[in-house]
Amino acid sequence: MIYEFYPWKINVNKEETIKYYQTEDMSMAREINNIVNAKMTKGQKDFFENLGVDTSKILIISKLGCFELKFYVAGNVIGLPKSQKEALESVFPIICPNDVKLYETDNFLFDIDGMALRFKHPCSYLLDETYDKWNCGFFYSMAMISNDGSSFAISEEFHEKYYDDMYDKNVKVTLKNGRQIVGLYNDEFYEDASILVNYEVVKIEDIEKVELIGEEIQ
Repeated sequence: MIYEFYPWKINVNKEETIKYYQTEDMSMAREINNIVNAKMTKGQKDFFENLGVDTSKILIISKLGCFELKFYVAGNVIGLPKSQKEALESVFPIICPNDVKLYETDNFLFDIDGMALRFKHPCSYLLDETYDKWNCGFFYSMAMISNDGSSFAISEEFHEKYYDDMYDKNVKVTLKNGRQIVGLYNDEFYEDASILVNYEVVKIEDIEKVELIGEEIQ
């Protein structure tokens, strides 16, 4: 099925996309995927449904002000901004076929009910020779959904004190009950007043202190 999301045109294999998500799970934690799914409009949900994407299994990262969604779709990009094509060919061993439509535009986003969307070739994300050609069978997409209007339970003070210094680093979390969790500081869930450490959801109200391995943040 061919869809046009200017300045992209994509040829989607919905059946293969559905099969992909039957065996692959990119999500860091189902809690954050559930939060985003509940916030989606009908138009946004229809977009993922039409492509065959299981939003419970895509990668979603909560950031200050927005949710960032990353996912793969079976098919090929058959139209894109000319500058995006030129940038891709200058870095990767990819040759864009002559029948791919090129758009002269500086616009790199398509909007679906406030969800900003863009499509990319997967070669820079999937480091495998299989994807070192234009028609490799998959393409990559990123989307952002705003958190505006949400009641952030995580304060900006907490975010600045811990997240900026500790994100994607090894930390030790000591809970008020004495239990300790050691692992990567993966994410924050603003809606739920919790953080994700070693892929475990931890309520902020239960935390006594958070430390970088070998270094305590006062």
